[in-house]
Formats: sequence, structure tokens, C-alpha cells
Amino acid sequence: MCHNNHILLAFAYMTKHLYQYQFDHRQGLIFEWNGGFGEIAPLPAWSHETYEEAKEEILRFLFDQTKPTLPSVQCALFFAQKPFDPTRRKVRLSALHRPREGCSTLKLKIGHLSPQEAIALIQPFLGKYRLRLDINRKWTLDQALFFASHFSPLDFDYLEEPVSSIQELLSFSETTHFPIGVDESLRENPSIACQVAKVAIVKPTLMGHIPKLPIPVVLSSSYESSLGILQMAKHACENLAHGFDTFCDDLLDPPLEVQGGHLTWAGSQNPLRKSAVCLIASVP
Repeated sequence: MCHNNHILLAFAYMTKHLYQYQFDHRQGLIFEWNGGFGEIAPLPAWSHETYEEAKEEILRFLFDQTKPTLPSVQCALFFAQKPFDPTRRKVRLSALHRPREGCSTLKLKIGHLSPQEAIALIQPFLGKYRLRLDINRKWTLDQALFFASHFSPLDFDYLEEPVSSIQELLSFSETTHFPIGVDESLRENPSIACQVAKVAIVKPTLMGHIPKLPIPVVLSSSYESSLGILQMAKHACENLAHGFDTFCDDLLDPPLEVQGGHLTWAGSQNPLRKSAVCLIASVP
């Protein structure tokens, strides 16, 4: 690992699946800063900035210390400001889309379904898993209330962003008393979001950091590389299952693994597989 300088490395990797995306690869940047690492990988269709815009901003920071304004670049600096922790890491994993052996928590994205279709999809999993349902603000208030009328609040760990606005979220919560998870609402209006929610779902790449909040924080990936996911996992609360079930075997040596329902990493002083990246810039 290189110390006392700033290095920018580019990567591109293939991925097994990207939910609701048509492409099968990602590209991003690794920022190595005085022994720390940060990843810059804007998520198309969700991040406000593009990869090229983020690359331009981090290069400006490298050469003249211009303060970053883009969330993906701010996120990289947030993680890179401390030396990399080479010790073993183990964190509870929330399975995504399909059950994983050993995982007691299952997250299903159902916003693309009608409430009737979602009800049919969920039924086989009731009582078998702690269910987290992500609607991505796709339903109207009437649709969300119809869905809730078929279940008990105790059936779910939480419903994530079931309706399209914070005002409707308040109405849904007051009417149903279902546990709520906030993601988009947290970035839009954190004070109100934390009042209504049981848990905050934080995507550091989209938010720019990991905030300190008055409610529990579930960390969630934005399809970063395995290095980016490991950096998040090192900040994850051990008592919660986190949304890291998008990891690929790409940049880490040793790689991330799933063991007994946990995302695990064996630890290494030199975690980055340098053959998977190329150097863009180095500043003493």
C-alpha cells in the first residue's frame, strides 16, 4: 500500500445482474489517499452525476484540493480519510431477490409490480424470513393501503418507500402503523423522514457519507465493487442485516464471501488486486 501520496485508479468489471438495468458492467475509480481507500462509482439513473463528471472533480481535488460537491466523490473522501483497516470483517447480510442459505432476512423489490402481484409474490415467504419490501416510491397511497390491508405490521421488517412523497408516507404510517424504511425521503427531508421511519436505508454513494441519525441505519450498496462494499461493511452496525448482496468477485484479494448468513472478509494488508485496475493519476 502506498503512503503519503494520492493515487487515482480506474476499474471496470462485469456483474452477474443489475436490477432493472440493461447493462452488465460497471466502471468506477478507486482513490488511494495516505493509506486509505475510497470508491467513486456513480450509479446510472440514480446518481445525479456521471462517471466523467466525478472523474473530473476528483482530479481537481488531487491537483488543487478543490472541495468536492458530488456525492460519489464526497463518499470516496469519507472512506479514504482514515487508513484502511486490514482486519477480518463479518457482518450480517440481507439476501436480495432470492433466499440465501443462512440469511434470515430477505429483501424484495416490488415497486414494478401491482399490489395484487406483490401479494402473490410475498405469500410463500411469510413467516419464513424477516421481510424487507422496497417499493421505490412507485405506488399511489391507495395502492399501498390496499396492499397493507392484506397483511399485519408484524409480517415485515419494514416497507421501504411505499408511496411517492413524504406527505403520503406520513398518511400511510398514521393509517396502517406499518414499520417504515426511508431511503429517498431521507435524502429529501431527513428530519421528517426520521420521525416517521423505523430505520434509515443509507446508500453512501448517493448520500456522500454515512450520517449520524436518531434511528438505526441499514447500509445498502449501489452496485459498487467488492472494495467499495467492504468499506461500507466496516462501518456497518453488527446487530443489523445490511444490503450488500450485490457484491462481485472483482477487486479484493482475498475476495468477499458469504458464510452462515454473513458477508465475510478474511483480511489483508494489501487488499486491492492491482491487476484489476489501471493508474490514472498520482500526486506526491
